Amino acid sequence: GAAVAAPSLIGSLAGGYLVGPKATTRSLLLVPAAGFVGGALLAAWHFRLVEPALALPAVLAAVGIVFLYPGPLQEAIARQVSPRIRASAFSIEILLMHVLGDVWSPPLIGKTSDALQAGGRSAAEALATSLSWWVPVPLLIAAGALLLGVRMAKQTPPPSGPGHQ
Repeated sequence: GAAVAAPSLIGSLAGGYLVGPKATTRSLLLVPAAGFVGGALLAAWHFRLVEPALALPAVLAAVGIVFLYPGPLQEAIARQVSPRIRASAFSIEILLMHVLGDVWSPPLIGKTSDALQAGGRSAAEALATSLSWWVPVPLLIAAGALLLGVRMAKQTPPPSGPGHQ
């Protein structure tokens, strides 16, 4: 947990910096989508590493890249929904993140790992393989949803006025 706190913070700040104050709705969705795809690839690679010295840098990079999403995605949601339902929209976003990742992932990873172990792989190899297959899936689903959002979203301009220069 503590090891991923710094890259999460750095990734979150970098995501806001990358889109900048004049971000379009398109860039607000493309930056997190790119982060999810990059994070999925790094996560898959991380779990298949045989060189322990690369494991920590790989997971830190994956987490940092995945966490490009919070600022841009929250801003995109704020631009797309009326203030009257904004809190509900943010709540639905958080619910979807957990449903896509947290609900089904642990049982699926465990069952896949058990099946691989029953097929003759060691426990460590079975778990690493299962993680390398299934951890990227919710990230890629999220990236796909964001890319769909690029096509569907109203192209709202960046906010203007006091505090938004």
